[in-house]
Amino acid sequence: MVGEAIVIFISGHAEVDYLKDALKIGAADYILKPINDYELSAAVSRVVNIMEQERNLQTEIKIMEERLEKSARFLQERFLITLLNEETSNIENLMERISYLDIPLNNYDNYCIIVIKVENWNENCNSGIKQRSIQIRNDCTEILKKYGSNIFFENKQGEYVAIYNAIESDFETNLLHVAEEMQYRFENEYGLDVSIGISEVFSGIDQIKNAYNDAVDSIKKRYFLSENSNISVKKYEDADSSDIYKWAKNIVYEAILSGDTTQVRNMANRLFSAASTLPNVNEQQNFLIYLLLLPFNLLSNIKNDDDNSRLTVGEVLTEFLCCSKPEEKEKFILKIYEKIMDLMSPKKETRSGIIIRHVKNTIKNKYMEQISVASIAETVNLTPTYLSVLFNKETGETINNYITRVRLENAKKLLCDPTIKINDICLRVGYLSLSYFTKLFKKYTGMTPGQYRLLNG
Repeated sequence: MVGEAIVIFISGHAEVDYLKDALKIGAADYILKPINDYELSAAVSRVVNIMEQERNLQTEIKIMEERLEKSARFLQERFLITLLNEETSNIENLMERISYLDIPLNNYDNYCIIVIKVENWNENCNSGIKQRSIQIRNDCTEILKKYGSNIFFENKQGEYVAIYNAIESDFETNLLHVAEEMQYRFENEYGLDVSIGISEVFSGIDQIKNAYNDAVDSIKKRYFLSENSNISVKKYEDADSSDIYKWAKNIVYEAILSGDTTQVRNMANRLFSAASTLPNVNEQQNFLIYLLLLPFNLLSNIKNDDDNSRLTVGEVLTEFLCCSKPEEKEKFILKIYEKIMDLMSPKKETRSGIIIRHVKNTIKNKYMEQISVASIAETVNLTPTYLSVLFNKETGETINNYITRVRLENAKKLLCDPTIKINDICLRVGYLSLSYFTKLFKKYTGMTPGQYRLLNG
């Protein structure tokens, strides 16, 4: 056989050398002239049988490969579903199974869980969506592959799960693209309304279950990125249900940033009711003072030209302590909340707009410090992932890129003053390494700080 061809040698020579050559190339037969019709017909029949057997064998192999692939995919999905729903303890054993099943997960990279929940699943089942699950898995896996990931599976009826590899420092751009592309595919090609939940970034196989629960929880609690978005992200850091202070911080920030007076009043009433359950007067008083001062952090980067509208902690606290009755204290706290809400949204911005403005002001005021996405997220009591994705969705750039831009724009201004050393400028704009600062500056401007100074100093 030569390649896929089967050779029958027909020769007028009976020498052994010719026969050996025929055997070397795998000839199926060697016929000497003069040709006998019966002998040739028999040789051709044997070759046809060989080819038929080979075709049948290849077909069987292909069927077996498809079955093995389906079995492997089934085993992979069953194992991944187990990771979502069961506690994991033996990491070494898990990693062995992950390696055996050839699942692209490890115990040190960063990941996010994306949960896609089909709305009104039972109604959509009647339209044949069950039969389209394979198409959905294949299509969404291809979307993930464009961004360096490929784990996508059906966890249960009406719920699909993706594990996104968040190894890039500015992963939020691609993460948002993945979620938006999947949402578009479900709604426009499959005709299905979906809600998408995204977990906080995590590392460690044993954290997959918690991340999955976070993503599901973000859908249930409707932590949407905007009013017109069905994409939600884990919004708050976990708090112990018994930690009344952490709970208070979450709902106070949420209500004030909403810009909704009714929501603020309802929130305040819940907090005042909770304060009344504390065991003694001192604890109640301390909690009310905490509530009073809690939203002032939101004002730290808000500039207002109207001196009459300014609030200072000292003046507010002094006036609060003059209130004698509990209802007077509660009324005063509510008045402060509403005033801070008005200061936060003087032009009735959207909640997202208020957060983005706050983040930008924080960066502009603190770019010279060692700020990070995590530290900025803490000022608005949001998870770093939620804030990162929200900022990217609203502005089109990442928080880290914005920090870099602000720092380097200020560096350019400082370089125009020849009396300031470049090393000092590096430190003034928040960089500890001169070589790193120089590398970033050249990438941003096309020239080194020294070259920029020569042209603009």
